[in-house]
Amino acid sequence: MHSRRILFLIIVGLALVYFAYAARGILLLPSLQVFIPRDGDVFESSLILFAGRTDSGQRVLVRGKEFVADGKGIFEGTIVLYPGYTEIGFSVEDRFGNERRVTRKVFIKSD
Repeated sequence: MHSRRILFLIIVGLALVYFAYAARGILLLPSLQVFIPRDGDVFESSLILFAGRTDSGQRVLVRGKEFVADGKGIFEGTIVLYPGYTEIGFSVEDRFGNERRVTRKVFIKSD
């Protein structure tokens, strides 16, 4: 009887661990790292390169334009900004509606 109870507890424990692992997509926000630009960067040109990492295949919105991360989760592109102080918004949303946002504040020197 004692061995049945231990076996039952092991099975229930494994089921709970598996459920927590399977539900991580629902419970956790998608990852989003922006490597370029850094907060406070100053640029001479209005054409700005950006790059970062998220979960593979995710769609990343940068100032309303969509970019798709590759198989390793890397995304990159360019945007044109007006001279002066500007905030660049990056966002990613997973299939469950969980959204993560990152903002970078940069300054574009006038030509």
